[in-house]
Amino acid sequence: MSGLNLIPDPQSMATHTVIFLSNIYVVKKMMIEPFLQLKTAREQQTIDAEHGARQMEQELSVNLLEVEKRLKSVSDDVRQDRDNHILMAKKEKEQNISTAQKEVEKLLSEMRAELARNFEEEKGKIRQNTVGLMGQIYADLLR
Repeated sequence: MSGLNLIPDPQSMATHTVIFLSNIYVVKKMMIEPFLQLKTAREQQTIDAEHGARQMEQELSVNLLEVEKRLKSVSDDVRQDRDNHILMAKKEKEQNISTAQKEVEKLLSEMRAELARNFEEEKGKIRQNTVGLMGQIYADLLR
C-alpha cells in the first residue's frame, strides 16, 4: 500500500525552489515591474494634468478679471458719452428755445408796432370822416 511519504526529497525541493524562484523572477520582470512603471507614469500624468488645470484656472481667473475690468471701463465710457450727449442736447434745446423766444418777441414787437401804426391811421381816418360827416350833418341841418 502506498502511504504518505513525509520524507523530504532534497532534489525535488531544490527543483521546485528553482522553478519557484525563476517564476518569481519572470513574473516580477514581465508583469509587476511594467505594471508599476505604468502606474507611476499614469500617476505622474495625472499630477501634471492637475497642475496644468490649476494653472489654466488661474489664467482664466486673471483673464476674467481683465475682461470684467475692460467691460466696466467701456460701460463707464459709454455712460459718460451718453451723459455728454444728453447735456449737449439740453444746451442745444435751450439755445433753440431762447432763439425762438427772441424771434417771437421780435415778431410780436413788430406786429404791435404795425398794429399801433394801423390804429393811428384808422384813428386819423375816423377823425377825417368825423369832420366830414359833421360838416355834412351841419350843412344838412342848415338847409
